[in-house]
Amino acid sequence: MRITPLATPLATAAALFVVTAGACSSPTSASRPCNENPFNCGAGTTCWLDASKSYACLPVGAAKKGEACSATLGPQAPCGEGLICFATGATGVCTPYCDNAIPGRACAGGESCLAAQFLERDAKTGQLVSVGGRISICAASGSGSADAGVVADAKAD
Repeated sequence: MRITPLATPLATAAALFVVTAGACSSPTSASRPCNENPFNCGAGTTCWLDASKSYACLPVGAAKKGEACSATLGPQAPCGEGLICFATGATGVCTPYCDNAIPGRACAGGESCLAAQFLERDAKTGQLVSVGGRISICAASGSGSADAGVVADAKAD
């Protein structure tokens, strides 16, 4: 599936990723979904949404940190290990996961650890619905507002 943005940006609640500032904490169990503990994905995999819109450790894509990516749902992640495609439109940028409670897992200078949520518009109701749950990502300071993005409709490739 490919996430295709709508042509018109919407109000504050409408974003491909809704990003809110908040404490990023470490999960206590390795059995939790990978969006709650993305650092548990093994070598050659990263946490990303699969074709069923559930977070899973999927084979990595070729894009590296800071490179452009396409928010395409499984079977392969668009970004490399430890990265997620942070997209607020047709394309995104590969950005790292973070967890301020784990030494060495905080964001680099100028970035903040923010909780992000992937949304899409339900084809039947037109309502925005959460897909997969929250995940903590590094984002540039000032991107913690949900009003910068556009909402997307999920479409099959």
